[in-house]
Amino acid sequence: MSDQSGSAADSKSKRYDRQIRIWGAEGQQRLEHARIALFNCSPTGSETLKNLVLGGIASFTIVDGNKVQPRDLGNNFLVVAARLGHPRAQVVTDLLKEMNDAVSGSYVEDTPEELLENNAEFLEGFDLVIATQVGLQDMRAAAAAAVVLCCAVLYCAVLPAWPMKEAAAIRYPASRAFT
Repeated sequence: MSDQSGSAADSKSKRYDRQIRIWGAEGQQRLEHARIALFNCSPTGSETLKNLVLGGIASFTIVDGNKVQPRDLGNNFLVVAARLGHPRAQVVTDLLKEMNDAVSGSYVEDTPEELLENNAEFLEGFDLVIATQVGLQDMRAAAAAAVVLCCAVLYCAVLPAWPMKEAAAIRYPASRAFT
């Protein structure tokens, strides 16, 4: 039995080797326990969540009330023409789950505004909320969660984080060498 758990740990170390070299085993462990909510799977939000899924987060939930439209095909590589008219949250969730089978993913086919209005407790189970294409007023209900508002203008993204429950950075002694 211990042979299998050791084998699983070795597999995980190999899979996330580059990340562990950057932020250490503690940072990777924190990432592996992270529960992320994405409001609207815009190109910026989808790309951000894709990078977190590849990094090995525990789980994600996408909240988006839109259907895949032709304009999505040119700017969001996580949607495909064969899924035109399908719920965008479902399409992106399906493709993200294929990228890392160790990550659990789900979706809610509703607008973030309607979801927060009808279920204010929804965000209690998440460590981080990534919100795209929403206004500041819409995010007031999420004030207790760590929120990153993403807004991409042409090729420049603005990512203000507010308010943070705890610092996301992991501090190391100055003597630690990264090799």
